[in-house]
Amino acid sequence: MNIKKSIIEHHKKLGYNFDDKGYVGNEKDNLLEKNPNWKEIKGELENGDGSEFKPDSSGRAKFMAVHSSCALCVNNFALIKYHKDDVILFGSSGFIKAEFEMKNPTYVSSRPSNLDFFLENNKIMIGIESKFSEPVSPKLPNAKLNRYYKHKKLPVDNVNEYNKIIKFYMDCEEKLHLDAAQLIKHLIGLSWASINANNKKQNWYISIGSLLTIKI
Repeated sequence: MNIKKSIIEHHKKLGYNFDDKGYVGNEKDNLLEKNPNWKEIKGELENGDGSEFKPDSSGRAKFMAVHSSCALCVNNFALIKYHKDDVILFGSSGFIKAEFEMKNPTYVSSRPSNLDFFLENNKIMIGIESKFSEPVSPKLPNAKLNRYYKHKKLPVDNVNEYNKIIKFYMDCEEKLHLDAAQLIKHLIGLSWASINANNKKQNWYISIGSLLTIKI
């Protein structure tokens, strides 16, 4: 099954206008709502490492793809960011921070993790990573994990658990449809953010569709 092709065909049925590669003509054409906080959101996305608005040689930017996981995340959570003070999400409310492309240092890598969306209140931190068409190409999970295993800067509160998880995926010989190294890096960054904020409770989510979210 060609997931990307299926997504493009679905958007044709919805009446979207895009080119032969599935890219709309304007970034706002990929938004479901006219978000009042779009300028702020775009600034956060531009501050991330994904180069979402950098055009390629054909003038296409990643965010303009109808199969963009970043656009999926924005369309799901832009209004939650705007109403962070009074929205209830995953059983929590009263958020004081809501940010796209949240950078969290991991201390096991020179580059911080970039969480697609991050929420925080006085008791809890929620990290959300959006996956849409990335799972199309399976890959071995152990390419970048050696540098993490038994690293002296793994989160001190659960270092043994992290080493078990990392070793499991280092030894895995099966190709996976999600980037295990990337997700573990996000978890490490979120754990350190929690530790640095006096051990706030953490939650981690992967959004794999517009209406489906899995807690792990």
